[in-house]
Amino acid sequence: MTASIDFTPELADLVMFMSRVAISIRMHTPYRYRSGWESAKEHCKHVLWLSDSIHYFGEIARCIKANDIESAIRAVNSTIVNYKEYSIAGDGWVSDPMLTFKAKPAEPVFGEFYDGWILDEGLALLERIKEKAEQ
Repeated sequence: MTASIDFTPELADLVMFMSRVAISIRMHTPYRYRSGWESAKEHCKHVLWLSDSIHYFGEIARCIKANDIESAIRAVNSTIVNYKEYSIAGDGWVSDPMLTFKAKPAEPVFGEFYDGWILDEGLALLERIKEKAEQ
């Protein structure tokens, strides 16, 4: 039987990260959308990619809860691959994820959202979980 690893800090960070992503999702809904900066269709594409970026965490959490460290590492590795794919521009998908996960420029456009932080923070969090699991 494998000794239990305490992932409490990482799981707490994961919940906080998911909360921030949820706020970004909300900002692409009628909650905020009252102007014509982007079409509703464009906002739907952002919601797709933002929600896609957090749905993988359920499998990671399930593996950690079951103390199945090998499966947790596989789930983390798979999610890291998916996050890296978001940074590759491509029109072969429903839309280009790079349009959602773009970095904030030096001079941001008023009213435009920049969700590039999600890839950097998400990858850093995933690497921390993986590092702890591999100890």
